Amino acid sequence: MFDNSKWIWINNEDNEDEYADFLAEFVLEKLENVNLRISVDGNFEAYLNGEICAIGTCADYPFHKCYDSFSLDKFCKIGKNELKITVWHIGKPSMTYVKADPGVIFEICQDKNTLAASNENVYSRMNPNYTNGLSKRITSQLGLSYRYDNTGDKNAPYGKSVLVDKTNSIFSREIANLTLLSRVSVEVKDDGSRLLIDFRKEFAGHLDLDFDSEGEQELLIVFGEHLDDSGRVPQIIGPRDFSVEFVAKKGNNRFLGGMRRIAGRYLEIEYKQPIKLGYIGIRPIVYPLNVKEKLFSNELHQRIYDTSVHTLICCMHEHYEDCPWREQALYSLDSRNQMLCGYIAFEEYRYARYNIVLLARSLHNGLIRITSPTMSDLPIPFFSLTFIQQVYDYVKYSGDKTILDEVTPALDTIVDTIKSLIDESGMIPALKAPAWNFYEWSDGNTGYGNPVNDIPRYDLCLNAMFLYVLPMYEELRAETDVDRKALAEGMLRVLYDSKNGMFMNSSKDSRISMIGNSLAILAGVGGQDLAEKMVSQREKITDITLSMNSYFYDALLTFGDTYKEYIINDIEEKYGYMLSCGATTFWETIDGWRAFNDAGSLCHGWSALPVYYLDLLL
Repeated sequence: MFDNSKWIWINNEDNEDEYADFLAEFVLEKLENVNLRISVDGNFEAYLNGEICAIGTCADYPFHKCYDSFSLDKFCKIGKNELKITVWHIGKPSMTYVKADPGVIFEICQDKNTLAASNENVYSRMNPNYTNGLSKRITSQLGLSYRYDNTGDKNAPYGKSVLVDKTNSIFSREIANLTLLSRVSVEVKDDGSRLLIDFRKEFAGHLDLDFDSEGEQELLIVFGEHLDDSGRVPQIIGPRDFSVEFVAKKGNNRFLGGMRRIAGRYLEIEYKQPIKLGYIGIRPIVYPLNVKEKLFSNELHQRIYDTSVHTLICCMHEHYEDCPWREQALYSLDSRNQMLCGYIAFEEYRYARYNIVLLARSLHNGLIRITSPTMSDLPIPFFSLTFIQQVYDYVKYSGDKTILDEVTPALDTIVDTIKSLIDESGMIPALKAPAWNFYEWSDGNTGYGNPVNDIPRYDLCLNAMFLYVLPMYEELRAETDVDRKALAEGMLRVLYDSKNGMFMNSSKDSRISMIGNSLAILAGVGGQDLAEKMVSQREKITDITLSMNSYFYDALLTFGDTYKEYIINDIEEKYGYMLSCGATTFWETIDGWRAFNDAGSLCHGWSALPVYYLDLLL
């Protein structure tokens, strides 16, 4: 593969936030089996004979570059064909992108023949429409926004490309290409200076513009999931800026924002020159899935299930993502929930496997990084333990043990790292910085305040989770020499509050939480008496959040059907409340957009858990 291709760029410079165009021509005598194979640093979009034919984000690591393959058959014509590729070299690291040298490598093949390939003879130029070097950040997790100037000279000249010293050892991504769907219908409100575009439900996709402007003008396009108390789409939320910029030319303006995926329900655009609308909205882009039909006799259950499935779909693109609006990042905990639901809703295993391996590649200093791909030094130890659980789930549901060939080093290293921390108490102390001892978004479990000096703090969730996943690891790999009895005894000695018969959050925090005690039951250090206390005294305990309901429900289900109706009622209450508030996808937390100082996500993959539990219980 790529035997006749070379990495190229427009120059020998490495500049942040830069866009480049590349042209390739080829001649066809028949219209079949024509394919584009391509790998870039950053993102790209490709047009064949003026029609968009490929779009993609290379979510990979420089040490393991991947390529995508696209069929070009339906865009080709007999005779000369022209392919234009625009590449976005992001160049600024984030929690969704690892910086590498700029470059693109591609080849156009028909059967076994190479029709065109990237080399120094390919014509290229700086893209004349995107603003290079803008470096405008949406969020620290998601990365950069863009500014597109439709008045730019589309006839700007091309020159020869330059060769770039990058590896030709490139691997197939091994998952399907994303599917760009048709425009969604929208509701438009126009007050004479401002457009409010309502998609009527949450979508993730690409900005799609088709309108006439009476004159040249700058447009700020704000995207979001909700309207604030004043009826506006919030642009600035803390350090975040949910907007892209578009310079309209006089006359007709058509644009598809293929470089940056946006998400939400609304767009807001202020204008000064009159605009005649053809269309302003979004073209959803989705991972192709076979959605399994599930029918429930209860209408509320059906709505909860269907909305959960739509939530999952909105959070699946180049990899699983926590939320499509604010972060688009792959986390172990979030994706574990998504995979578990996806096994039911889609019977999807190939995509899950790809994501697990991508997470394994993030291994760093004994744990997996907070997201993947990223070079952030911030790990969440609890999420590394969740990684063991999601590998176990995958093997259980798919029956595919060959994944262990690729993820065993990560599994072994995580267990060895956590095991090495066990001290004379028999327990695992909370990790020091830069680790983030996060468990969930509830009081006492957010992980703020790392241990200082040499004074240990023992967290219930960390110790219980390790005890819980050890049998899973041993079933996948081999027995360990961890003294589980000493660990359990330590938890009972240090963290058990005999006064109320429940476990405390940590040795430094006497508060009691549902997540911690749920994990204590799953770890085998709590019995049905603990479960009964959690249920009967729930209002006195720090409640569990949407992301962690699986541990609460699984803890109750260890006692058979005793709490089956309780779980169903809990799902009805929480998810019915969100639906009653107009939710079209399920939220990050039950506080909705007002969480995190008005930055709460209204579409979060980890909250789709009813897919699994409604199927299991009903």
